[in-house]
Amino acid sequence: MKKYIKVIVDNYKSRKDLNLFFYWILLRIKKIFKIGFFQKNCDYKKKIDVVIPTVSKDFEVLKLTIESLKLVKHKINKIYIVAPEDSEIKNFCNTNNLELINEKEVLGFGKEKINYVVNGIDRSGWLFQQLLKLSGENFTEMENYLVIDSDTIFVNENCFIENGKFIFFVSEEWHKPYIYAINKLLGIKNSYSLSFVAHGMIFNKRLLQYLKKDIEDYTGLLWIEAILSLINDFEQSCFSEYELYVNWLLYKYPKKAKILPFFNKSMSKKELDKFDNLQNKFKNFKSVSFHSYMKD
Repeated sequence: MKKYIKVIVDNYKSRKDLNLFFYWILLRIKKIFKIGFFQKNCDYKKKIDVVIPTVSKDFEVLKLTIESLKLVKHKINKIYIVAPEDSEIKNFCNTNNLELINEKEVLGFGKEKINYVVNGIDRSGWLFQQLLKLSGENFTEMENYLVIDSDTIFVNENCFIENGKFIFFVSEEWHKPYIYAINKLLGIKNSYSLSFVAHGMIFNKRLLQYLKKDIEDYTGLLWIEAILSLINDFEQSCFSEYELYVNWLLYKYPKKAKILPFFNKSMSKKELDKFDNLQNKFKNFKSVSFHSYMKD
């Protein structure tokens, strides 16, 4: 109990914002009582595409990510793997009936065109993948597509459209520069008090077009140029595609969204196991992420 209280106090001190602190506590309570864990009104018949940007470092997790898509409670039309073309990924896609999309063809350029280095750390690939996620309308067929990060595996059933509303998952990963980016791109000052960084998200292609038009109307730049203009030489994480999309949607079309807690566990890749074992071990979560930056 003392340890839990210390976590709460430390979180409050780090945020220095009573409103953020209140929503953080509320989210913790919802997670404890599993509010939103079980979704009973999923639009099962809604057909979606799945988009998974990936790179070689996540390839061993990707196989399990694909296997875990059977836990998505919607009909899946096609699964698109967006990656640099090489023989290993080509063979994997051919063997598993996946659509391979050459990442350089989506935007007309690769990550080498992005100059984003902070303190000697190259963040160009990190930002490039976010632009890819926002560009699924260039190659998908369905009106909605689900993006899932290739280091994340579903371990329980997940629903992303319920009673006609899009489901978005909220986490504690609030990061002030992401909110600054939304304001600079759209002029939106009031953002949601927690984070939508949830390692996956459902996108509607028509709404994405509206979002990009709003960015271009507000900034006077093409949407990609506007996002790239956020790059600076002191902030390693200057932008979040997930934060941008949901905060804009809540601002313009709040009735189209439903917010639920994010039941995710972040682990070291050394904890990677067979799919069935992961389901048994993490049955109190809805997904598990094996980030390359996580230590033992």
